[in-house]
Amino acid sequence: MADRSFLDWPFFEPRHRRLAEDLDAWAILSAQAKADVADHDTYHAALKAADFPSVRGSFEFGNNQHPIQTFYAREVIKRDDGVITNKVVGTAFENHVDAFAAECPMP
Repeated sequence: MADRSFLDWPFFEPRHRRLAEDLDAWAILSAQAKADVADHDTYHAALKAADFPSVRGSFEFGNNQHPIQTFYAREVIKRDDGVITNKVVGTAFENHVDAFAAECPMP
């Protein structure tokens, strides 16, 4: 898991956490921009080849272009200083592939 502990800093708000996700989306779009969208094979190859340091940690796409990622179980807690935050309590799914990936006809 990538070090995302900075997202739990008490002065970070949900909009800051969304920014981390937006950065990942930007990196993906940047990879897509290098490909000719009209040429589907080239476009999908560029998308699959997107290689960037994600705040999610290890990141890749499955055959249906959904991310293969690890999901973590979290618990909302109130820290000793009164700040409400969440902490990782376990791994829900490791390297989870979208449930419909097997049905996807994409190469």
